[in-house]
Order: sequence, then structure tokens, then C-alpha cells
Amino acid sequence: AAEIAGKEIGSMRIVIDGVDTSTLSTVNLLLKLGVREEDIVIIDNKGLFPISRSYLSDEIYDIISRNSLEISINEALNGADLLLESTEGHHINKEVLDKMAASPIIFLLSATTSIDYYSTIKGRPDAIVASRENTAPNQIENILASPYLFRGALDSYATVINESMLLSAVRSI
Repeated sequence: AAEIAGKEIGSMRIVIDGVDTSTLSTVNLLLKLGVREEDIVIIDNKGLFPISRSYLSDEIYDIISRNSLEISINEALNGADLLLESTEGHHINKEVLDKMAASPIIFLLSATTSIDYYSTIKGRPDAIVASRENTAPNQIENILASPYLFRGALDSYATVINESMLLSAVRSI
């Protein structure tokens, strides 16, 4: 998506809306792809940077602490290049999306997003939008990657799935 949008991944500002089990893996993968830690903002369903939430892993807490931010969703998305909505935040709307950079990338990955695919593309026609919604023409789901990653591992007689394999899969997709 970054390539299609004409964005250099190492200079993108990224907002992850939702702290769940996949957040740490997503952050680690983004860092390996060249995103700078200070360009990743993580918010939760309260709309604030979750500095003092007891459910955070040490790794996520470290990133949050180093960035020392406590901001609203409006502030977080101001000038952001990528939004990954991964939990049911219900605080994303067209007005907030308007604050994003030109040609934003918006991935609505929650089972119940606060804004749907069609409203998003109507409100931000310059955006690359993918959604988990089964009615969206470009539905994105983990099923897109998992079978091929495992098939490649089996074909190469790999005994583990390693970081290099994950990065290769990301670049291939």
C-alpha cells in the first residue's frame, strides 16, 4: 500500500487504533520494515495514548513511554499516513479521517469498525482502503497470508517461521 500511495515506509506516520494481542507483532514488523518508533502512535478505545493501562505488554509500554504522548484521536491522526484500526474503538469518523495526510492508507481490521468501507472511500477518495468487511471489494483477512506462509515453510523444509520469512511474505503481498 505504501508503494502504491507513493510513500516511503521509513518516513510514514502510523496510528494503530487498538491494543490487542496482535499489536506487539504489528509494531515489531513495522519497525523491521523501517518505520521509526517515534512515528508509531498507539491509541485505544478511550481515544487516548494508553500510557497507564495495566494490560499493556512491557514492549508496548516501552514504546509508549519513550514517545511520552497522551493525545486524542484527532491529534494522533493529524497528518498520519496510515491508520490500522484493529479493535472496536467506535471513535473514527469522516472528520477525523480528513485530518490524515494526502493519499492515506486506512486498514479497517476490526470485526466491527466505527466507520465502514464505503463511507471511508466516499469521504476520502484519495485513500487506499482495505476492510475486514465481507461486502468490501478488497476484503483483507489473515487468511490471505497464513496458508501461503505455511506452504512456503513446508516446501522449503523449514522447521520454524522466522522474521526473514515474515518480512518476505509482507513484501510479496
